[in-house]
Amino acid sequence: MFWLIIMACRSDKGITIFNTPPEAYITSHEQESEFFVGQSVQFMGSLSDPNDQTSNLMARWYAGTRELCDSTYADEDGKVYCEATIQEGDEQIKLEAIDPDNATGTDFLDIIVSPSLPPSSEIINPIADGVYYSDLLISFQGRIFDPEESAETLQAYWKSSNDGILENIEVTPDENGVIQG
Repeated sequence: MFWLIIMACRSDKGITIFNTPPEAYITSHEQESEFFVGQSVQFMGSLSDPNDQTSNLMARWYAGTRELCDSTYADEDGKVYCEATIQEGDEQIKLEAIDPDNATGTDFLDIIVSPSLPPSSEIINPIADGVYYSDLLISFQGRIFDPEESAETLQAYWKSSNDGILENIEVTPDENGVIQG
């Protein structure tokens, strides 16, 4: 007896859909940008995906494992934003893009975090060894500086060891931090 065996191939595969993962780019800062502890920073990024509309892409921002901002969707141009406060120990910012099929793409920004420095001030006039008379007005001039803030945002006051805080003296700094009174 002769047996004939015929095998048929059967495929259960059907149509396979490939989902290309989205791409994420941090666009607001360069690698190794320096920030100060406690500084508020606005990060900006761009998301894209050849399979999905950009407005369907979700963004998540992290510093290490700490989530910086609530998850948000990109606008129609793929732009995403996150304003966050830098903390000690933050070394890397991560932008994660997530498409509707949960595929992800990431970008990383290595940052330098420096301790927050206090503002400084100096008295320019009157000078300590000058001769002054009690019946003549004395002009005051000083300079205030903060490496993290612009001079116009700083506040100052003049204080005397005899009279305490001196009123009616101009303390609004110019763009160089100079105050006069």
